[in-house]
Amino acid sequence: MQIISSNSLLFGVRQSAIAQLKIVINNTWATSLSFDQKNLVKSQIFEAIIQVSQHRKLCSMYENIVEIIAENDFPENWSSIIQSIVEKMLSTSDLDEFYCALMILKSILKKYEFQFGQSRVPLF
Repeated sequence: MQIISSNSLLFGVRQSAIAQLKIVINNTWATSLSFDQKNLVKSQIFEAIIQVSQHRKLCSMYENIVEIIAENDFPENWSSIIQSIVEKMLSTSDLDEFYCALMILKSILKKYEFQFGQSRVPLF
């Protein structure tokens, strides 16, 4: 995530890094990452997204990663993300940051898109 957030690197390098991160998350999140490794990613990913908020392509790729994580961990093991998103949306005046926060919220809520009634749980 540090490579992706680095403004000193070429955009193509940053894009390749996020594509590789998505592949790793997609292939290992549910099966082989430890609890500590997952918590490290979850604790850093929202701020990493905000750091690249001016680059919609990177934000969009992060959105896919968050969707994978949320499908497996939300809300049981990642309930704090909603509060982080709401706090960012209330505190920022930067439209790019606000847009990325909304996109991340949308990707988390996709998990509930086709669920009805009792299978939907409160966000917080």
